Amino acid sequence: MDSSNWAEHLKQDFSKIRLRMLEKLEEFSILRLNPKHFYSIKVEQESSLSPLAELASINLESARMLHIKPYVVSQKSLHEIEKAIKKAKPNVTINSKDNELICSIPEPTAEIREEKIKSSKQVVEEARIALRTKRQDLLKKFKNWYPSENELHSNKNSLEKEISRYLSEIESEWTNKEKEFRQLK
Repeated sequence: MDSSNWAEHLKQDFSKIRLRMLEKLEEFSILRLNPKHFYSIKVEQESSLSPLAELASINLESARMLHIKPYVVSQKSLHEIEKAIKKAKPNVTINSKDNELICSIPEPTAEIREEKIKSSKQVVEEARIALRTKRQDLLKKFKNWYPSENELHSNKNSLEKEISRYLSEIESEWTNKEKEFRQLK
């Protein structure tokens, strides 16, 4: 990175920060089931462990209900898949119906929702801090890159505009996610 491409590097760093924040927010699976969280569950199959995604189709029915249908249906495969899910996701209720498993989670209480929202606010704050740290790093580099006061001032202003824009994007993402957490049915 040098004085000519700092904005592009900042954009790439922001994309990574944002993606990491969104991934962490998705981990709050107590509020909703996410098929991605089931893909890598290891299932014992013929003396070896295989990812669930290789053994069954995983379809989201609603925010709290997931259907898992083995590609090769047998009572043994259903039992092994159920056992692996219970081990990996203890808060999930599993029912068997018509050669498929139906996974569900109960409606979270208001207390649990608020606790998860509080935890997710911490994740968002970590993203803000990471972005502010990037700003501080760039400001230190600007002093070496731009000897003239005009260039330094101009680039500082550009940096502040970019950081403000990225912070507002993070805030917007958080507002949408918080609404989702509160309204999830």
